[in-house]
Amino acid sequence: MYDEKAGLHKQFRNIAAMVQQQLNTIVDQRAQNQHDEDSDESLNVKELINDFATDEFVQKNVRVRPTSSYSMAGKDQSEMGGRGASAAQNDEDDDQRKFNTEALYDLQQQRHEQKDRKKKEEQDQLAELVKAEKKKRSKQ
Repeated sequence: MYDEKAGLHKQFRNIAAMVQQQLNTIVDQRAQNQHDEDSDESLNVKELINDFATDEFVQKNVRVRPTSSYSMAGKDQSEMGGRGASAAQNDEDDDQRKFNTEALYDLQQQRHEQKDRKKKEEQDQLAELVKAEKKKRSKQ
């Protein structure tokens, strides 16, 4: 659809021409229907975006907002009361609990390793002191 050699300005000119043609068609249709008493003077929005009013479009596209236009956005979990929300929350809680358990295990392992190193260093220092004391006594 986009021709790289033709600049963006040409593409926008083409789009503007198509839009202008569509608007002229709608205005002409309105002028023909002017003799009816019920016709409005303004353009009907549904006529401008008729692509979105087809059943095919509605069926193929995922509906983001309910048709009633009522949204649960901004409500906290306790007010929603849906099963999906609690299942997602349980999964999050399980993941968090698993992470915390693994982190605690790692910390305990590091603590034990550190204690073992410290104990070995103290034993080595004590052994060196005992050796030094023996050498000192043997020299006397």
